[in-house]
Amino acid sequence: MILEPLKILLVEKKTASGQLVQEMLRSVKNSFQLARATSAKAALAYMATEPVNIVLLDLPLTEKQGLKALSQVHENYPKVAIVLMCDLKDEAQAQQALDMGAQEYLIKGQIEPQLLVRVLRYAIERQQWRDMLQSQQFQQTETGGPVYCVEVGKDITQPQQTQTERQERDRLLEGVAAATNHLLTIKDFPQAVTLALSALGNACQVDRVYIFENHLDPDRGEMLTSQRFEWTNPKVEAQIDNFELQNLSYATFSPQCYENLAAGKPIGGIVKDLPPKERLFLTSHNILSLLIVPILIEGKFWGLIGFDDTKSERQWTETEQAAIAAVALSIGGAIIRNQTEIARQESEVQFRAIFEKSSIGIGLANLDGSIIDTNPALCKMLGYSRKALLTMRFVDYTHPDYAAADLKLFQELVTGKLDHYELEKLYIHKDGRLVWGHLNVSLVRDSSDKPKFIVGMIEDITERKQVERDLRDSKEAAEAGSRAKSEFLATMSHELRTPLNAILGLSQLLQQELYGNLNAKQKEYVKCIHSSGEHLLALINDILDLSKVEAGKEELMPVALNVQQLCDYCLNIVRDRALNQNLQLSAQIDPNADICIADERRVKQMLLNLLTNGIKFTSKGKVSLSVEKVPLGIAFKVSDTGIGIEPSQLNLLFQPFKQLDSRLNRQYEGTGLGLALTRKLARLHGGDVTVKSTVGEGSEFTLILPGYSQEPVRAVSASSASPLRQEQTKTEKSDLTKSTSRQKISTSKRILLMEGDERHALLLHDYLKSAGYQVKYIQQPNSFLETVRYFKPSLILLAVLLPNRVKGLDLLQDLRQEPEWREIPVVIVTSKVMTGERDRFFAAGANDYLGKPIDIAQIETILMQYLS
Repeated sequence: MILEPLKILLVEKKTASGQLVQEMLRSVKNSFQLARATSAKAALAYMATEPVNIVLLDLPLTEKQGLKALSQVHENYPKVAIVLMCDLKDEAQAQQALDMGAQEYLIKGQIEPQLLVRVLRYAIERQQWRDMLQSQQFQQTETGGPVYCVEVGKDITQPQQTQTERQERDRLLEGVAAATNHLLTIKDFPQAVTLALSALGNACQVDRVYIFENHLDPDRGEMLTSQRFEWTNPKVEAQIDNFELQNLSYATFSPQCYENLAAGKPIGGIVKDLPPKERLFLTSHNILSLLIVPILIEGKFWGLIGFDDTKSERQWTETEQAAIAAVALSIGGAIIRNQTEIARQESEVQFRAIFEKSSIGIGLANLDGSIIDTNPALCKMLGYSRKALLTMRFVDYTHPDYAAADLKLFQELVTGKLDHYELEKLYIHKDGRLVWGHLNVSLVRDSSDKPKFIVGMIEDITERKQVERDLRDSKEAAEAGSRAKSEFLATMSHELRTPLNAILGLSQLLQQELYGNLNAKQKEYVKCIHSSGEHLLALINDILDLSKVEAGKEELMPVALNVQQLCDYCLNIVRDRALNQNLQLSAQIDPNADICIADERRVKQMLLNLLTNGIKFTSKGKVSLSVEKVPLGIAFKVSDTGIGIEPSQLNLLFQPFKQLDSRLNRQYEGTGLGLALTRKLARLHGGDVTVKSTVGEGSEFTLILPGYSQEPVRAVSASSASPLRQEQTKTEKSDLTKSTSRQKISTSKRILLMEGDERHALLLHDYLKSAGYQVKYIQQPNSFLETVRYFKPSLILLAVLLPNRVKGLDLLQDLRQEPEWREIPVVIVTSKVMTGERDRFFAAGANDYLGKPIDIAQIETILMQYLS
């Protein structure tokens, strides 16, 4: 039995290995004590005063000092287990060291905490079994019938041993030693096990030795042991009945036998003395006696090693049982090493597949910058062959403007000041052209935490940079055009308004006849001059207002307005015009619709535009204004019994300078700016204007404005408010509910966009920004939670696939762990919604999901549902 805590003596020249071992032992929370020595002499001096369980030797085996230290420790303390720590280049010498007394060896670059602990424990146990076999000290524990359990503790050495018994013992010890040596020194796992079974079979003089591995049969729902390896004595191979069953069910054993195996205790004896269940199965295969020893890995029943005798009925001695139990430990160690090697090989295969097939250029470099290896993508990106790149350093194909900065970061990486860095830089292609790349460089360390080599990943972003440059040029051109437009409008405003003011003033004076009477024709002319001037001034004002709104320079001053007073004012303005056309003008106001939030001057302008249009296009009948409370605010409806609008013309209704009557001798005056300006002002408020109409019966325009809010009213600029979110389709939606569902309530809502696909992110970001939301876009997952903390989003759009193999659902689960963030709406954005994925999204804490490509209707629905 291994005593706790284990005392480990680490022999090393430097402290790097000691720090690594200490950190690994601490991480697995095992009870270990670690002492250190820098030489074999110091180790022997320490062991002379302090007992240790195991020596962990980390000295270069290629030097004489390493093997000499091993020899000295083993000669002076043969009962202390020794495990070597060596580099991959020393593996051949490690095999030699096993013959000199070491129990096991570890490759430094492949050590992980659980493996270290397993190897230490197995080494100690094997050493104990070896000592016991040599001293023949065993203790028998009675478990009933022919079931045996062997433990250390009692000296059963007979006073007198016959020469035959001593020969059998020596043969057995030699067989065990040979089997253990095969398992430790032969790297080919099947070959090592096969040779070990052969050595054991000959040493024990049995007919057959085999190893079974346990597993769960999914079809039958029971545990089975599948045959893995078998050795049969060539002398009797033709005479014995081979196993026809490849699977040995646990049901073959009696409960007592199975419990002993699962507990790590061997079973065996003469078959006719076994319980009926075992006896029936074994005699059917001509087996007269057997011994079965469990193989345990980390204390769990992995499988068994079995010995069959078909020639005689033999009782297995305690020496034989103990020897085979010792070999079972070695088999367990060999299995672990094999599993570790398989995992390492699979990892290498996966890495190589990723390395070779990745669309991103990958290069491995030494600490001096020389290239170790490159993948095909990097060769294609730079135009060089792999052979050519291996003779170059990264500065050889870096643009001179970026070489100094890159080299400085590289040096900080090598010296340990940085673990990684990334930047965008220019590379020089073999043909001389420039290639933009996004470079991500990381430092790879060995098991001793020393810098080993550099990994650089380069993404070709030349196309993206070209798009960015085109967008920047377009933006600059648009801004230049906007500045020119603003300058023109300012000039026009001054140059046109000045003479117009004079014309309107002088015509007004003439109408008063202060300087003489006018005849009838003169009065008609003066009236025409004044009305034409007013019309021209209104046109100029509309153009300037529309330009300011479109340029994002319109400043609103929202206040709480009394709806009744607002409507009375507007109705009084247009009442005379309605009476002149013999139209009935009426109003109906819902008492619950008492307050709206709006810029007073602009809301009066919007209502007057709608009322004036209603009167202008109605020759008889009535024009009415009704106001009612709706879920999204206040609805102002202006209805008329006028000419109505053709369905095919609805798409032109709110476009600037579009008149539905385009004939040269149009019946109705107007520039087509009124409704366009009204809708833009409404959306600037966070509302909208909709219409439904029937030709020959009339039209109904609805202006939606936000209702009363307890929050303090503040000024809202045009650049931050909600503009048009979805243009009307070929036919305007007539249902008020559908229309109002597209309105935006608050322009202060914050949206966090976490998206790995930059092109898709750009589309979403620009759209949401244009809709008036405050948008924060991040790409790197490691800044997600910190951004949530300071940005405080009202909604999160989270992609499923993110950079660095991070999954959006993992970030979502981390987010939901924080109580303060559990109520933030999170919408998953994914390329495909496969069967069952929706349940996975919701289980992770998502509120909703969007499938790409996302259209305007989808995002509108989400925004209204979670930001209303």
